[in-house]
Amino acid sequence: MSLKDALTLKNHKVVVDGTEVLLRRPSVADLAEAHIQTKKPETFAAWLLVNHLLDENGNKFFSNIEEVFDCDGRFAELICMEIDKLYGEGRD
Repeated sequence: MSLKDALTLKNHKVVVDGTEVLLRRPSVADLAEAHIQTKKPETFAAWLLVNHLLDENGNKFFSNIEEVFDCDGRFAELICMEIDKLYGEGRD
């Protein structure tokens, strides 16, 4: 991960369980919204996916939280772990 890519919010490709996925890096606004969303633990992971998982064209993969609940939970959890890493970029 690159600090420059993080600061310029460059999308991040990562391989999750053998599948390449595209993630949108979090902005300062995302940090503020994430703080609010953590107060809703039952939907926080789904919010992360709706907000950060992109399709191959760079558009949001999910349009709402309800769509996330219909996908494979284990795969979604692995993607969320990668998104979480993006929130910590630049700390080290």
